[in-house]
Amino acid sequence: MTRVMICAVVLFLFAGMGIAAQPELVEASIEPDEAAIGDTVTVRAVFTGDQEEISKITLYVREYRWDAPEYNLYPDTTAEENVWMLVGPVPNNAPVGETVNLDFTAVDKEGKEIVNEDMPEGAVGETGTMKLTIK
Repeated sequence: MTRVMICAVVLFLFAGMGIAAQPELVEASIEPDEAAIGDTVTVRAVFTGDQEEISKITLYVREYRWDAPEYNLYPDTTAEENVWMLVGPVPNNAPVGETVNLDFTAVDKEGKEIVNEDMPEGAVGETGTMKLTIK
């Protein structure tokens, strides 16, 4: 009987480790969503799970994927949730009068991309997107 109990406990432990889910995007936002060159904007991404479950989040400008630099979001260590942020100015070479798509890709601690099935077709990042109008 003891062996049966030990086997059952071991099976449940292994099953529980396999159930641990990859983090999922809860919300992505940029404030303000209209800004001029030099204005400070805050990009914010909220995920399920713990911050330690995500290793990197990279932001891309979809329309200028190969011309614009990549930006990294960083964990907000003061937040109670799994929040990643980037605070900074709109770059000097941003296209005035255009609305750009800011796509981002998140990678979990195992090196796998966190894919969001709701991403629009043609998006560079597979995790999330937001729009910024440059005035």
